[in-house]
Amino acid sequence: MRVLQEREFKRLGGSRTIHIDVRLVTATNKNLEEAVRKGEFRSDLYYRINVVSIYLPPLRDRCDDIPLLVEYFLTKMGEDLGKRLSISSRALDVLVRCQWPGNVRELQNCLERAANAAPSGMIEDRSIACQSSQCLSSLLWKRELTPVSTPVVAQPVSAAKNGLEKESLARSPSGAREQLLEAMERCGWVQAKAARLLHLTPRQLGYALRKYEIPIKKF
Repeated sequence: MRVLQEREFKRLGGSRTIHIDVRLVTATNKNLEEAVRKGEFRSDLYYRINVVSIYLPPLRDRCDDIPLLVEYFLTKMGEDLGKRLSISSRALDVLVRCQWPGNVRELQNCLERAANAAPSGMIEDRSIACQSSQCLSSLLWKRELTPVSTPVVAQPVSAAKNGLEKESLARSPSGAREQLLEAMERCGWVQAKAARLLHLTPRQLGYALRKYEIPIKKF
């Protein structure tokens, strides 16, 4: 704590104070705010490390990134295997609709298994582990995983609007606006946190804020 606060320390058994000039970068997949509230994480440590926060949405909230990641991984794996790898549109659709509890690393591992099961170099949907009941994500993560209904291509604005209104804010305009304001207030007007609280993607939250004409507070 002293190192973080004062940027100085003493070696064990030493008497000389050593000053440091470092930048500390921390990462976690836990909800630290919730952990602090439950007494599972020290609040004084939280306020010392939480200076500039960057929220990286899970892969299931970044479906548009999956085709790009698939292309990158297949190119890299093809170079290692010495052959050209490609993927069918149906197989890519299977990957896009997965929830990926293991995020990008799980996607990479899934593609490696599929590539090994595709001697011709073309990955078909039958080569994806979940299509033959060989995916263990639901057991490892101890919850039911249901595919999301996101197409391979990016959703048009109208489709994003309809999904948002039906799933997350299916209320009257005044009720939806009140829900958004409450979430933003609870999260200190940090949009990434509010999106997570409402089970929305940051893009969906941004659209909702514009739709209901909610100005963003800056501190």
